[in-house]
Amino acid sequence: MLKASYDKQDYAAVVTGAPAVLGDAQTLATAAAAKKDEVLKALNDDWTGLAASLPADMAAVQARIDALGKKSGKKAAAGVDLDAAKLGLADAGSMWSKAQAAFAAGNLDEAVNTAKSVKAKIVVLAASLKLDLPAAAAA
Repeated sequence: MLKASYDKQDYAAVVTGAPAVLGDAQTLATAAAAKKDEVLKALNDDWTGLAASLPADMAAVQARIDALGKKSGKKAAAGVDLDAAKLGLADAGSMWSKAQAAFAAGNLDEAVNTAKSVKAKIVVLAASLKLDLPAAAAA
């Protein structure tokens, strides 16, 4: 509307309509800032939960791999590909390091997305090892 008035050189209409457009722009900027804060809080909450649970989950998977790899665990390891599990855990560890580096660099979105990928990988690994992760950590 203002652009059309400006193009017609109806400057009185532009001056009259400008305050409303400016108010809308300021409202939009305020809403965008509030949404950004909301998104950052959600990402921070996600990160906090993942950072608290992933190391313990990874340690539990490692302990299960170690137990199944011992002579006494051979029977329980039937049908479990320990080599694949070890590679999967190593990959998860590498991804977790990348997530931590992204977090340290202030890239919360990348950190959380990478950590969620690590979580998914750990859940699959735990299932392949017939390991039940704690309910809160597996959620």
